[in-house]
Amino acid sequence: MSLISALGLMSGTSMDGIDVAVLETDGEAVVRRGPGGFFPYDDAFRARIEAGLDDARTIEGRQDRPGTLAGLERDITLRHAEAVRRFLNEHPSVAPDVIGFHGQTVLHRPDEALTVQLGDGALLARETGLPVVYDMRAADMEHGGQGAPLVPVYHAALAASLPEGLRQFPVCFVNIGGISNVTFVPEEGAPIAFDTGPGNALIDQWVAAGSGRAFDEDGRIAGEGEIAQDVVARYLDASFFDEPAPKSLDRGDFTTGLAAGLSLA
Repeated sequence: MSLISALGLMSGTSMDGIDVAVLETDGEAVVRRGPGGFFPYDDAFRARIEAGLDDARTIEGRQDRPGTLAGLERDITLRHAEAVRRFLNEHPSVAPDVIGFHGQTVLHRPDEALTVQLGDGALLARETGLPVVYDMRAADMEHGGQGAPLVPVYHAALAASLPEGLRQFPVCFVNIGGISNVTFVPEEGAPIAFDTGPGNALIDQWVAAGSGRAFDEDGRIAGEGEIAQDVVARYLDASFFDEPAPKSLDRGDFTTGLAAGLSLA
């Protein structure tokens, strides 16, 4: 069995920084998980990305980079390159064969078969000296997919890699990222996966607006509160929840407007 050591880079819709993880795979199963790391964005850079979302609304084609986006794409790529260098310095035994580069999603319109992630794969390859695979979401769309979520590919491989005694199907994975998604892995057949609704991106926006903090650390604010059923009901009225799977969301499809009147206290 020929194994590849892959170093994955992820900057999600929460826009909080760069996750780095290493795994060895034969392309079908996760054979061995290696070390991981997180390299946070500073507040000023995170604000630049958030501002770039406004420019992204005018994008009509996947290669368009209006306003600040061209410069932002370069800087995002260079920060990923620095994260790779720092990570490899911290873990000298890691020798990746390839980098998987997600980039920063700034626009996702599955109904138009359009998804845009900022990230220059060629620049990252030059900076790191390693082969880079990127633009995975666009490739998924070109093959008839929604472009999101992509993590179910890993979920299915993870389920298949469980030891015999622990391998029980069906398996369901729930991922609460900037946007939430679910993966259902049956014993036979292809997994079923789709976005289920807003996640940490919306929570972070609301917490930042009310407290100035970037996120609800350790869920402390949520843990002291109560469920506002009327607000939940307003969100669940969205037509998205009536749509059949597969389906996916853009970060801007839900806003904090429906939570108006709630307090952090």
